[in-house]
Amino acid sequence: MDGRRFPLHVLFEAMNDCENEYCRCTLIAIVDGLERPTRTVGAQWFQTLSDADRKRILGETRNLEYSNRKSLVELFA
Repeated sequence: MDGRRFPLHVLFEAMNDCENEYCRCTLIAIVDGLERPTRTVGAQWFQTLSDADRKRILGETRNLEYSNRKSLVELFA
């Protein structure tokens, strides 16, 4: 759903074809004359964490695999 635009008259729920059962897609309004907000997606944010925080979230084994270049998607597949 990232980057998709919807007209104001269409309900988001009707257009949301996200296949993830735990979908957290949300709308961000685009307003003429205002800059679009900057945002960081999950994988980018996760890379900014300290090793200790990643280890706390992933656990020892998965953090080691992540450190060896395994993606988050691969870790939880």
